[in-house]
Amino acid sequence: MFTALGVVLGRALQGAGDTLATMVITVFSLWGLQIPLAFFFSKIWGTNGIWWSIVLTTVVNGIITVIWFERGEWKKKKGYFLSKNGFLPLTLKGIPSA
Repeated sequence: MFTALGVVLGRALQGAGDTLATMVITVFSLWGLQIPLAFFFSKIWGTNGIWWSIVLTTVVNGIITVIWFERGEWKKKKGYFLSKNGFLPLTLKGIPSA
């Protein structure tokens, strides 16, 4: 369940243009939590400790992604598209004719 939340909402955020937030969440989850926890838990439980670090990190990643999605900051992002005149902002109506 947490994997689905993290992946689906993370990709929804990326599609909405909030790519930096998903990158920060992923880097924090993997490098800040999963690797240190895997190292620490493997000293205690061996190979099972590595699997437990993956489970905990997946839960944390899903929770953080849901919280960020619910905050709605991604709705304020502006999209741009590349035209022959350079980058132009997207509107709610779609791509303006340039």
